[in-house]
Amino acid sequence: MKKVVVCSLICAFSLAYLFGIPLSPETAYAASAPQFKRMLPETITAGAPTFTIRIEGRRFDDGAQIVFDGSPLDTRVLNNGRLLLAEVPATAVASPGTHSVMASNSDGMTTPTQTLTVVQPDPDTIIRLDVNASEEGSPLRAPLELHGSEFSDSTKVFVWGRSQAKVVDGSSIQFVIPNNLLQDAARIPVYVRDKKGNFSNTEIYFVVPRPPQIDFLDPDTVEVGTEDVPLSVHGQFKPGAQVVVNDLELLTTEGKNGRLEVMLPAALIAQPAQLKIRVAQEGVQSNDVTLAVTPTEGPFIYTIAPTLIRIGEGRLSIDVIGANFKEGSTATVDGMDARIKNRTRKITKSTLAIPAAAMATPVNPSTPAISAITRKTNAQ
Repeated sequence: MKKVVVCSLICAFSLAYLFGIPLSPETAYAASAPQFKRMLPETITAGAPTFTIRIEGRRFDDGAQIVFDGSPLDTRVLNNGRLLLAEVPATAVASPGTHSVMASNSDGMTTPTQTLTVVQPDPDTIIRLDVNASEEGSPLRAPLELHGSEFSDSTKVFVWGRSQAKVVDGSSIQFVIPNNLLQDAARIPVYVRDKKGNFSNTEIYFVVPRPPQIDFLDPDTVEVGTEDVPLSVHGQFKPGAQVVVNDLELLTTEGKNGRLEVMLPAALIAQPAQLKIRVAQEGVQSNDVTLAVTPTEGPFIYTIAPTLIRIGEGRLSIDVIGANFKEGSTATVDGMDARIKNRTRKITKSTLAIPAAAMATPVNPSTPAISAITRKTNAQ
């Protein structure tokens, strides 16, 4: 039957194109309207916390919204226009009743209206989830457990309004959430219903967003300058991700292969520094990645660690982070030569052995521990 309908639509469009026959409003609407498959949940208990409502279907455009009692909700469009997610506030389901729900595309085309029923929970049927969160895209490693009282084999567990297989053991129920429901960040409602038809309270299982991940920066260092510099950030990001530099959110565009592209303002690279680069998406931020702004010539020290060493302490070395450290560079501590024990591959970090004489007496903590790192030249 579906094949016949599809073929009919194709034929209709083909004839209209070849012979200039205008499509009827009914045919045009059927071809462009979003298609509804199902809504989860269809039932929720009164007093439930804020939860995510899920509408599955087809042809949801980028501006599609879930409309709840005539008011659009802040909606995420996922799976190439086949899934809509939106949060229903707890205040909307505080009391028993019914609510109208539909999906609307940005052009005004809508799905048929669905009904969300809010039922009164049984005050004696109280449940509690022992584990209530995981990261999106991560399958459950073990069954979840609900705690309550007087569970029986006829007790049903509902996850996003759908009954799930379970194992009952008196005051606890073990169940799993299907992997396809764990792919996107959401507040998934969970409740039980006993053989008499009584509903429990609603618990929420949180699927939290996966943090964005920065793999590398291009370029990975920049020189001090007076002009804006383009920067590409490569990694694992979602649409809408933003690059943040030293807590300043920059205008971000998406380039090829999912990379993020920004322009570093000249004000951030006017002098040597270590810029903190991170990516923010869906309220979650990546770990910081350091971008070194290096002087055009000569060695430069950004930081040293530790900055305080006690007399008699066993540690006799410090780590120096900087730029333009070359093979043949030398280091001094309070004017005394310090041996460079090792360097990183890119020679931006060196470990210095502190001369014993520099450890003999205490000094003012405000006095620099390192006087200089110099570079040997042929003239030396």
